Amino acid sequence: MNHKSLGIYGAIRIGMLIGYFALTTVQTAVAQCPPNSEPYKEEISGGQITVHCRCKKGYVKFEGGCENEEIVWKRIGRPTKEFTARSAELVAALNTISAMPIFEVPRPDSEETERGPLPKGRPVDRVLLHKNCQTFFRALGEELSRRKLESWNLSFPLKELGNPMADGIVAAMENAHRTAGKWKKLSNWIEAQNKSNEGAIVIGGLRADPGRGRNYGHLAVVVPMPPDTDLLTFGDKSDSGPLVRDGNEHSYSRGRKVSLSTWGAVRASRAMPLNETGWYLWKPSDPSSQQQK
Repeated sequence: MNHKSLGIYGAIRIGMLIGYFALTTVQTAVAQCPPNSEPYKEEISGGQITVHCRCKKGYVKFEGGCENEEIVWKRIGRPTKEFTARSAELVAALNTISAMPIFEVPRPDSEETERGPLPKGRPVDRVLLHKNCQTFFRALGEELSRRKLESWNLSFPLKELGNPMADGIVAAMENAHRTAGKWKKLSNWIEAQNKSNEGAIVIGGLRADPGRGRNYGHLAVVVPMPPDTDLLTFGDKSDSGPLVRDGNEHSYSRGRKVSLSTWGAVRASRAMPLNETGWYLWKPSDPSSQQQK
């Protein structure tokens, strides 16, 4: 929705955007975000100002607004008490690709020599972050194909690393969503986590934004939640989002303990700006999808 506001700057149309939905509130030449959200970017074009808003920390996109994360969990319920066969297979596939030689220490193209204690898996070079995530994504595609499951490995083969980069992959997923292809954009990260718990494959996708200093996109695989895990008490209170793995190291310190997402998992806010990330369901993997074979 858009409304016009007449003020000292003339007629200004201001659209308030949060993720996939639009909310608008206008005062005289002053833009305000909806409740529990905050502005993070403005665009001016043709005399019109578009203000992009995102949910504040502790809030998630839900039913057309930004709702308290804990309240949402109580409304939609908790995950099941045990892995489904599909979710267990997804975890097995992620563990398999985490052990691939390309993620060994040190990586062939890594000049990093100083390593800290990383008890949960194989460390990889932080400098290669924008490469590691698409390597992990492409490797998962190859592993799914090896397991005789429908995959994206022909569109994004591991051997063509960097063509396209992560930003291009996210753009392709978004286009597939818009054209009723094999990727579907989900409403929020809670839906993404629940789908993953069922064994469906969900990818977090972040576009590049050079104007704001982000030269590369990013990809992360949503990980099924281990039985009896409570995300509201998992990690630090400032963490948010689903559990993800993306082929990179992410600091997750509690004392001397470090969680490593090349093997274990971290909350998505440790890996990417949560409120700017889209969540894409690989429809052939969805148990409730008619495309599932």
